[in-house]
Amino acid sequence: MERVNSRVVYQNPWMVVREDEIRHPDGTAGIFGVVEKPDFALVMPRWRDGFWLVEQFRRAFTDQEIAGMIRSEQIVDAPSLAALTLFQLQLSSDNPQC
Repeated sequence: MERVNSRVVYQNPWMVVREDEIRHPDGTAGIFGVVEKPDFALVMPRWRDGFWLVEQFRRAFTDQEIAGMIRSEQIVDAPSLAALTLFQLQLSSDNPQC
């Protein structure tokens, strides 16, 4: 895949979203959305000799929403749990009395 052109479609202090025009190896054109973030959590399941990558489309939840789902014993996806855990660890390291 070759990037032909790129443009920023959204930007704020926490992230940049850009759209890349690409050319596939067979010559066909396409677009590819890219999210750039300085801090993030990434969960990649490893199995045998490789990793499992899953394309996922979902609405992002706030930390308060995730905590509420955990308290009410609703099912929460692994990336959200990982993000909440990292957030809680950051809070406790910023304030050792937590």
